[in-house]
Amino acid sequence: MRTWKKNLSWASLFDRQIKMAIGPHLISKAALEEDVTRATDFVLATDRVRIACRMRRWSKNTFERFGDQFTVRSHLESGAKTELAKILDGWGDMMFYGWGDPETLRLREWHLIDLDVFREWFFYSKQNKLPISAGQVRNNDGSTGEAFFIPDLPEGGVIGCGIGLQLRETSLLNA
Repeated sequence: MRTWKKNLSWASLFDRQIKMAIGPHLISKAALEEDVTRATDFVLATDRVRIACRMRRWSKNTFERFGDQFTVRSHLESGAKTELAKILDGWGDMMFYGWGDPETLRLREWHLIDLDVFREWFFYSKQNKLPISAGQVRNNDGSTGEAFFIPDLPEGGVIGCGIGLQLRETSLLNA
């Protein structure tokens, strides 16, 4: 449990940057009529509200080896339901998968994944016995994750991606 809380605390350091990265994919400029008649300048571009988030610790070596993959916890020694099981049960609309630099506390690389597309691809592949996993990953806490290649996702599987954020040096990164 201590490892989980420590990882959650570390990942939380990137919350504001994650919201800044996701925002352009969820908010759009309102139509002129909305602005003029309803005091509305921006609208949510989607009715999706559940966003899973996974932050990995960036290092040059790790990113060079695994930067084209995303992992989802698939087994816990306790037998508790995992992220993969929850996603496959239909929970979550999107997943933010990011790499955070532990030294600078800056978001390095990220992807926003459409979980509906992922689920459809996952079940189709399993049903047709097509390999989709990049392999299993043993974590330090005794759990196991399933890795997937981001470029293998079908069209529409990646909603957005980026390299860091364009921030001023004086920005409050995580206020």
